[in-house]
Amino acid sequence: MKTLLFGYIALVLTTGSLFGQYFTRITEGAIVNDEENSNGTVLGDFNNDGYLDVFVSNWGNNSLYQNNGDGSFTKITTGAIVNDNLDSFGASWGDYDNDGDLDLFVANKANTNNSLYSNNGDGSFTKITIDGGNSRGGASWGD
Repeated sequence: MKTLLFGYIALVLTTGSLFGQYFTRITEGAIVNDEENSNGTVLGDFNNDGYLDVFVSNWGNNSLYQNNGDGSFTKITTGAIVNDNLDSFGASWGDYDNDGDLDLFVANKANTNNSLYSNNGDGSFTKITIDGGNSRGGASWGD
């Protein structure tokens, strides 16, 4: 596992029952071996397959890992959601357009617009431009 600016990322999978659960440390794959300047992580099932996927906000390009359902993850490498090269601090999944697919709001550094990515329902996202405002911190949804 490689050192990140704000500590170590250790990803574990939950197995077993709710009260008798145990964890298995994952040591292989991009999700634990990518060396990035990470600031936050948020879990959400963006492709509605029943498995939690992982979005990591980074200083530079962000990372999105699709859960394969077998203890491994595939790194998504295409689209604005991972290639905007913005300095991000936090993110939050939510369905802003009520279409049943999780969309993603990303909070970026001061003096940089935040980002909203609309889930197209096919594994891709469309960036919705948000003029003005920046948060340099976390992000959350409310309903």
